[in-house]
Amino acid sequence: MKNFRYSTYFKESFNIILKHKRFMLFLIPLFGFVFNACEDMVSNVSVPEYSPKLVVFSYISPSDSIITVKVKKSSPVFGTNTNNPETITVTDANVVISNGLNSKTIPYVSNYYNDFEGAYIISQRDFAIYAGQSYKLEVSSPGGFYVTSSCFVPAIPETEVAVDHVDSFDYGGIWVFRANFHFKDIPEIENYWRLSASRKAINPSTLQMEYYDVKFDIGDYLVSDAGKDGSNISYLTNEFEVINDGNPNFIIDLFAIDYQYYIFHKEADLAGDDYGNPFSEPVVMISNINGGLGLFSAYNKRTYSFNLSKK
Repeated sequence: MKNFRYSTYFKESFNIILKHKRFMLFLIPLFGFVFNACEDMVSNVSVPEYSPKLVVFSYISPSDSIITVKVKKSSPVFGTNTNNPETITVTDANVVISNGLNSKTIPYVSNYYNDFEGAYIISQRDFAIYAGQSYKLEVSSPGGFYVTSSCFVPAIPETEVAVDHVDSFDYGGIWVFRANFHFKDIPEIENYWRLSASRKAINPSTLQMEYYDVKFDIGDYLVSDAGKDGSNISYLTNEFEVINDGNPNFIIDLFAIDYQYYIFHKEADLAGDDYGNPFSEPVVMISNINGGLGLFSAYNKRTYSFNLSKK
């Protein structure tokens, strides 16, 4: 199944912050013009000195075949280096992952998965990730940059996921479905979950069978069991088409995630929802990278497959 494109979260978060600042720069002279509050525009504003930091993103999981670490260097929103791409991607870092007993240096790979920025990648055949263990990440680069972080890998979800009810509709020869389903939170443990669903359908361009995301009309894709420990957590999908060829055509992926993963993406969602609203409060993104910025986090995944039929 699909891997998380965690680099997208970094790019979207960075762009949200940048666009907010540009929007406010637009509002400042606009308010001055409308209200005539100032007679002269202030032009000699001194920009504060800025010291770049390493920005590190990595999600590790026994469910993946590789370990991927993205390393960037933060750049100022104001100043002369804002649009210089050489101040963003770091290709000469020393990236080391360890489990307390063994360690491994992760090499840099350019153009991986057609991503022009590249990343530090190692196969889990060379360094395996196991549930129930803690891992440490150390990243250094020329110029005196050095950051560390650690995370704990959750156990694979051992819980019930069930489809409770399916509605099917014939729209002029095209059958669409809507599914109610639930999963049961594991009791007496502080749990954080991520949940996604997908459907099997034909790609109209290639005529090949592929899986597509299914959205939820009811239910959050990020869940904390605070206040609902051990209870059933229910979902209702939107309408979607599927292919009935005897094979599973409805897939639910349940991810056990750590707190850092949960809170970071919650805050990323808040930042995205507030985009374009000048009266919204700023969202401070979490970082568990000591000495830098970003996120080193872990998850574990279990996949549940169902075959939905016309009724």
